[in-house]
Amino acid sequence: EEALEAFEKAIELDDKNISAWINKGYALRNLRRYEEALEAFEKAIELDDKNVDAWITRGYALGILERYEEALEAFEKAIELDDKNVDAWTNKGYALFELERNEEALEAFEKAIELDDKNISAWINKGYALRNLRIELDDKNVDAWVGKGYALSDLERNDEALEAFEKAIELDEKNINAWINRGYALHILERNDEALEAFEKATELDEKNVDAWVGKGATLCNLERYEEALEAFEKAIELSSDYDLPYIYRGEILHLLGDTQNATGEIEKALNTNNKSTWALILRGKICIEQEEYDEAIKYFEEATRSKLGDPVPSLWIIYTKYLKIESSHSLKDKEYQRGIGTIIRRLETMSDLYKNTGKRELKAYILYYLGYFYYRNKDISAAKEKLEECRNLGSIEKEKSLSGKTLVESKACELLKSIWIYEMKATWWNWWLFSPFYCWTKRILFSLILVSISYFLFFDPIFFHKLSGVTTSVYVMAVLFLIFILLSPNLRSIKTEGFEVELQSPLTLEPTLSPLGMEKELRILETKQLVRFTDIPTKP
Repeated sequence: EEALEAFEKAIELDDKNISAWINKGYALRNLRRYEEALEAFEKAIELDDKNVDAWITRGYALGILERYEEALEAFEKAIELDDKNVDAWTNKGYALFELERNEEALEAFEKAIELDDKNISAWINKGYALRNLRIELDDKNVDAWVGKGYALSDLERNDEALEAFEKAIELDEKNINAWINRGYALHILERNDEALEAFEKATELDEKNVDAWVGKGATLCNLERYEEALEAFEKAIELSSDYDLPYIYRGEILHLLGDTQNATGEIEKALNTNNKSTWALILRGKICIEQEEYDEAIKYFEEATRSKLGDPVPSLWIIYTKYLKIESSHSLKDKEYQRGIGTIIRRLETMSDLYKNTGKRELKAYILYYLGYFYYRNKDISAAKEKLEECRNLGSIEKEKSLSGKTLVESKACELLKSIWIYEMKATWWNWWLFSPFYCWTKRILFSLILVSISYFLFFDPIFFHKLSGVTTSVYVMAVLFLIFILLSPNLRSIKTEGFEVELQSPLTLEPTLSPLGMEKELRILETKQLVRFTDIPTKP
């Protein structure tokens, strides 16, 4: 953010400074604001269309935005200007790979390797291209199908990955890597019974395969069969005591079962094996929360953010812990409380900018929901409404269904948005009909029909001039009054008479919308989407 401000200042001083435009683009790219980065790179090209770096970074931004044909053109232009530029060749290969032009992609990666044989990205992508080509040339090659499935898993295209692993199993039903990774794909897709069958098949084929036992344990954990899961992880530890993942899973289960002491012991074993394990650090932080050691918990979560840059989950846990800390330390009216909420909002806004242009819709929904809630707590009602509407309108979030059929986070956002609209913004009856955040066009149409009906009865109906047969004045008046009642009803809170009172709108209840317990539950749901891969697939030469 500070770098971006510096480059923008440089551009203010000299808007023809090519280096400043390119560096602004880099800063925006690092913040994942790819559309804006693209604009900056295009400005640099406009100033100097011979600048190789500008063309490469323009292509990179286009690639992130999945505009692969345009990205390819940019990389080819960079190569035309400098045919020895390794990054240009590597990225050209990537664009061709995404366009499924595998032979050309392979040639590009080989050219990049020829220029720099230590280019890891080129070697990896060459492998992906070879796997695709091997399938094109020989669709009976098991390793090629397994490799393709693994690559698709890496891209989070799990349905396609599952198809590839199933094709591999069809060709060789004893291929253990295919069974393990089929289980992994099913696990991610939350088809846990099928995943368990796949991992059990893998343990039958090779009872000494650690990854098969870890996968089986993880799936049993999802099925809440905790004792069996603990046994599976114990078996994995017997086979490989220096593997951190079984300890982490055991720690997670023991933590869920309330055995904090033994959970801590398992996590310490995991950290002794791998002191940069993001999941272990997060779990250690969660245990500190249980013990109300909030500062210590924040330290673990911050270490987790450093161990896996770009993973949003540790940052959300930091926000949650800070929320708990200020909730336990200050009253709602305390200035320190408001300052603490302000700090949380700033961190969430940074995360929102960072993930704005990514495909992680569910993550964006959580961030926007939390922003709406904390803006509400900070008494910024307008900003709260804006963020909650944005959350609700994301729409195509990967579904974690509630009973109403909406996503859980979407349901909660709608609940809070409705409360804010009715009780905090206190919309006038005409605003309720014309500008409601819910069923806007339906309400506008009904509003128009009611107005037309009232206007007709009052100004155009001939009853004012002569009585219509069978229609009494009292019925006529009641009809008009009923329509007016409907029109004004959004502002009616209750109907009270001498004998009874009917409450039309229940008062706002804030805490159930996002209590500390509720927020932790939501974070756990999001955390399950960030699963650790069970195995890296060895490829045969």
